Amino acid sequence: VSEKFQQELFASIAANPQCEVTVDLPNQTVCNEATGHSEKFDINGYKKYCLMNGYDDISVLKFADISCGCGAFLMDVTSCIHRITGKSFATIFRDNIFGIDLQPYAVERTKIILALLALENNEDTEFEFNIIEADTLDYKSEDWDVKYDKFDIIIGNPPYVCSRHLSHSTLSKLKKYEVCKSGHP
Repeated sequence: VSEKFQQELFASIAANPQCEVTVDLPNQTVCNEATGHSEKFDINGYKKYCLMNGYDDISVLKFADISCGCGAFLMDVTSCIHRITGKSFATIFRDNIFGIDLQPYAVERTKIILALLALENNEDTEFEFNIIEADTLDYKSEDWDVKYDKFDIIIGNPPYVCSRHLSHSTLSKLKKYEVCKSGHP
């Protein structure tokens, strides 16, 4: 909003702390109810989407690393959620953190690193992890549980493999995805 409108808002609030200010996020307007004046404001499209859909609260978001490897990204997100919200690690592991990897040792390593993070922060309890061994390219196969149906944020670093080293099975799975229809392979 303009500086003039901002000064008007502050003056109205100073004159009457009960003064109402209406923010209409969908229409991107702010109205000073004391004067009846309103003004449009700019907002980043992504931030507007998050606020409109209730994603302003990190404690309710579901984060997934769909090729979690050693679990480093999930560990960082867990630490961030814990620091911001104060939620227990056990609750974060159960409600917010999801990991998927093709390799069984990666799944176990991720669970261990997350448990160590909690233990390092004096939380020693039974943990319910949402870390599964599955092929991310087989999304919606019988291996996938309903709780792996929708994520708010995907994090991670996909494995980098030269396409000429991919199996025929993997190449055929990749063809199912729009983002893989151009470029190499």
